[in-house]
Amino acid sequence: MTIAPHGLMHLRAAMGDWRSLSVLIYLGLGPTALAYVCYCAGVARCRSAVAGLVASMIEPAVAAGLAFLFLNETLTAWQTLGCLMLLTAIVILWLDEQRSSVPAAIATQS
Repeated sequence: MTIAPHGLMHLRAAMGDWRSLSVLIYLGLGPTALAYVCYCAGVARCRSAVAGLVASMIEPAVAAGLAFLFLNETLTAWQTLGCLMLLTAIVILWLDEQRSSVPAAIATQS
């Protein structure tokens, strides 16, 4: 990909201040690293099937919620219902995981 010379002038103008560049680096690395660490910690605590389902099911609901909150997007009734169904499924999976891990913990202690 090539960048036209006038494109570099706009980039220099946007990055002219060292504070702007440091904020961009922080926003790129800080939340990304924190999210990755939290995701890895969560995946390590549950079975792979549950982790995969939750990771794939929560993304659409969170994306729609964030778009609603920060980008002033509107959600239709069907979209809201879909988000609620996804979140309900995640709660049901979590409850089932908790229920199945309690007998296993009791059997291990005996």
